[in-house]
Parts: sequence; C-alpha cells; structure tokens
Amino acid sequence: VHGIQITMISAILIFLPLVHGFFYENLREKFVPKFSGQCPTISCLGGSQIFCATYSNNALKLCPTCCPQNSAGECFVSNTYNGVCMQHQVFDDPDWGFPGDRCKIDSDCYFGPRKCSSNNICLGVQKFGSCTKSTDCIYQHFCSYGVCIPIVSPGGSCIQNDDCGRLALCFISSLSATVGQCVSLLSMSTNSTVLLYQGSSFAYFEGAEKLCKTGWIDQNTGMCSEGTMSLNKGTVCTTSDTCTTNITGFKTSCKCGFNEGGVSYCDIEGADQEWVAARNAFKAYIAGTQNCHNAAGWATCHQPALFKQWRCLEFKALYYVKLKNNPTCLQSMYASLPGFRDMMNYCASGSIWLSSNILLVFFSILLIMLMQH
Repeated sequence: VHGIQITMISAILIFLPLVHGFFYENLREKFVPKFSGQCPTISCLGGSQIFCATYSNNALKLCPTCCPQNSAGECFVSNTYNGVCMQHQVFDDPDWGFPGDRCKIDSDCYFGPRKCSSNNICLGVQKFGSCTKSTDCIYQHFCSYGVCIPIVSPGGSCIQNDDCGRLALCFISSLSATVGQCVSLLSMSTNSTVLLYQGSSFAYFEGAEKLCKTGWIDQNTGMCSEGTMSLNKGTVCTTSDTCTTNITGFKTSCKCGFNEGGVSYCDIEGADQEWVAARNAFKAYIAGTQNCHNAAGWATCHQPALFKQWRCLEFKALYYVKLKNNPTCLQSMYASLPGFRDMMNYCASGSIWLSSNILLVFFSILLIMLMQH
C-alpha cells in the first residue's frame, strides 16, 4: 500500500523495507499466522451444535444460535478455531478520574492520590513532587525519573513522546541524534519529511503519520502525502493486477474477504473516502480533547462520541474488504468475535467494553482467520 496509517504512539524505531504493500494492518497482524492457499469460506449453521464455531479444510462454520441468548453465554473462537460458549464479562471504560478531572467523591478519582478535593477536582502530585508514573501528576505534567515536571512545549527538546504530552510527538530529525523536538500533531505540510531513510529502509517511529496535516505518509518518500486512490476498490480480484490506482503502475492489495465464497476484493487506499473520513474524525477528536490529561493518551478524554466515531471509522477503513458481503450469521456475531468485537465496541450504539483478561486471551484469534494475499 502506498501510505502508512498507524494509531500507536510510542517512540520505538522500526525499520521498514522500501517496498509497496506496507499498511496499518501489517503491523497490527504481523504476529498472526497466515493461512496458505485460497481464502477461507464462511457458512452458517443452525440448530443446536456442539460448537458455536468450527474450522476445518479452509472452511469456517458459525452457529449464532448455539449459545444462550442472554448475558450468561457468548461464542468465543479458540486457538483451535473452534468456538465455545463462555461467560460474557464487561466493564465500563473509565473516562474520568485523572488529576484535574471533576469528581464528587474519592472513588471518582482513578489515578494519582485518588482524592477528591473540596472544590470537586481530583488531586494530583504537584510540580517537582515525587511520582511513580505520569498518572500521578497534575495536568500538563509527567513523571520523569520519579519527579513530576511540566511537559515540553512544541519546539522544545525531548527524548520520548511522554515528554511532549498527548498533542505532540517527539520527532527525531536525524538517525544519529539522541535528542528530538516536540512537534504538534497534524502540523506538518504535504511533502514534509517525516521518515528518515537509511540504506534500504526507513526509520519509522509509531504514530509518525499523525504529525502530518493529511494523516498519511508516502512510504516511498517518507514524506507527508495526500495518499493514493484505488480506482477499483471492492472489485472481485484474484491478483493485484486488477487493483489499479490513480498512480500509474501502482496497484493496491487484492485481499481475502470474509464471505461464503472465499472471494477476494481490491482494498482501499489512503485517499479513498473511507480513510479520509477516519482521518477527519481523528482531527475532530483531537480538536475536542485539548484539555485532556496527557497520561490519558488517545483515549475517550471526556468525549466518547468523538472518540468512538474516530475509532469506528478507522476500523471500518481497516476492515473494508473483510466487511464486504459477510453472511448473516457473521453479521449477527460481530460482537462475539475478536477483531470484529473491537469494531463493535466503537461502532455499536451504547457499546460496552470487554474485560481486559478475556480480551487478552481472545483478541488475536479471529485475526488468524483474516488473512491477506
């Protein structure tokens, strides 16, 4: 793929080969084994089956009616590709509770000293006070070597993203440099260099594309880019030769779908409306969460509607091919299946969050089924 779209924000450097085909999904699923041969087929089972999902001979069979239709039972896909009915566990994503947030009682404060002041503000460790993590510190401060200090303003020197708060990243302009500069999100113009080239690879720091006003990087130049547009998105394909773009000679990916016939489709690119909508939603989210505690990162930040809209659109762009022509049983089981579950957490009205211990076990299972060419 011609561009790069990543959501994580650590300052780790990753070296990427200079080839077409790198995409958000490659990093997200790089640890997931791929099937060999043709795309898997999806079919629906009814009645009372032993398993609510089975995988055999490149065919995944789903039974949405096999688990109790209440909160006591839900289908989870195991690492043997069989689905079993298990207890459904949920919790509400805590939005409030950072130092500086509004509170009524101490238990409203999830972080820092966990004390609610007399003026209904969650207390935090003051400047130069002792801390163990940045969530201990007051607003616009972070924990550095056990002491709360102010975040670095844009243009200032930094060694890691935490130094710059949640509205900027630590940008290192030279591969030999040990100190970077805090650069505001969505501030770099098209054709600005973001990724540095070394030998046959770029040095990539996660979240780099979020520095660009466009939210996209051309991996062949390492510069902020408007992105490439797929001319045949959603077209049935067997190879990428069918998947032309507005860049002569460049083809987008032909990817396996998640459908009854094991059909593949041409994927979307960075300038297609789905990714453009996702990036615009991220811009709206950032604009609406300027006063969020820096330790909250890119989380809800008191704006659940903006946050969910951004993440929902991002998942829909990421899963563009995988969402095409899904059988009815799969559609009814989105919220039960890892991968699709994440999408539903953000896209479903009144959505709830799966508890972290269950999510840790099952998060990557369905992604094993979602291979790409």
